[in-house]
Amino acid sequence: MDIIIGLVAHDAGGAELLANYAKQNPQNYRFVLDGPAVTVFRRTLGDIKLEKLEEVLPTCKHLICGTSWQSNLEYDAIRFANDFGIKSISFLDHWIHYDERFTRDGVKLLPDEMWVGDEWGYKIAKSNFPLIPIRLVPNPYFMFIKESLKHGHSSSKKKLNTVLFVSENISEFSKTRYNDPNYFGYNEFDSINYFLSKIDRIEKNIDCIKIRPHPSDSDGKYHEYLKYDSRIKISKGSTLLEDLEECQIVVGAQSMAMVVGLMLNKKVISSIPPEGKPCQLPHSEILNLRNLI
Repeated sequence: MDIIIGLVAHDAGGAELLANYAKQNPQNYRFVLDGPAVTVFRRTLGDIKLEKLEEVLPTCKHLICGTSWQSNLEYDAIRFANDFGIKSISFLDHWIHYDERFTRDGVKLLPDEMWVGDEWGYKIAKSNFPLIPIRLVPNPYFMFIKESLKHGHSSSKKKLNTVLFVSENISEFSKTRYNDPNYFGYNEFDSINYFLSKIDRIEKNIDCIKIRPHPSDSDGKYHEYLKYDSRIKISKGSTLLEDLEECQIVVGAQSMAMVVGLMLNKKVISSIPPEGKPCQLPHSEILNLRNLI
């Protein structure tokens, strides 16, 4: 009888890891998905069947989960896996806020094992969770990006000089976790406003400023910026890779999309305003707007 593995995800970042892991490692999977993860998995794997956690758990050898902040889905999956005596694995998709991913209402609930996609994540996870087995697994989403770049489909036409701003739903995260939308001293609007106010420090001759909403952002969240500058456009319907291929410079706070930008050899800048803590991404190639003269 085939071993069954449950995949559990809500947020887009973890979903990109798990969906590409499943594609690159064919096995007998059952899918417990919600939120942005549904779109990510179906874009990657096709029209998969979605099931409820209580249906999947009794049949699984183990669960592999994302680490969402928008949802309790993965947190509940770990809790119920413990009840069923099923091994739980969390695949970390970022380099910051590790503790918050496993804490709800002050209660920390850790999986049996954690996976990370690079040496930076491994060191951070080992420091944060010294008693949990940490496994270094090559990042399947980054493997997909690298493979896609081998078969690049960039247009041969002359491109506009474009800056891509990759948003993060910082205010919602802060409100959900700390009951304060400005817990970190800034939010996504502060980050984009700071970027726009200092845009000449980045590049003198910009033809297009494209704002890419986060998958958790509400529709129309950034439409007011269309009135701010005629060069501003809102990304809609494009994949992250398509948006990145079209730009020369990537700006954001501390999004994983910025790291993907580095993979495409883009100039990457963090626009966290001075009142916020500097970018915590461990990638030294990322510039800080506050330091640009």
